[in-house]
Amino acid sequence: MSKLEFLNSHIKNAKINTKKLKNILLCFTEDLTASQTAERVDLSRQTINNYYKIIRTYLIARQNITDSILLQKDSFLQKKSINLNYLKFNKK
Repeated sequence: MSKLEFLNSHIKNAKINTKKLKNILLCFTEDLTASQTAERVDLSRQTINNYYKIIRTYLIARQNITDSILLQKDSFLQKKSINLNYLKFNKK
């Protein structure tokens, strides 16, 4: 499932085509308000706000997953360095 399909699947009864969804994403990345995006894409401001909310939720979820992976990796590296330091200490 593509990212666009993922976003479209999270809105009940979504009847928006891929081109409009790409335009909404482009406006989101340009930091346009929902009102400005609504004028460009020819949808209601409320619809744009719904999509913006879904996009933000998706980005936060991805960030949380990434942070979790980085924390696990960092924790693993710290344990490795502690073990190496311990081994070095015992060699003296």
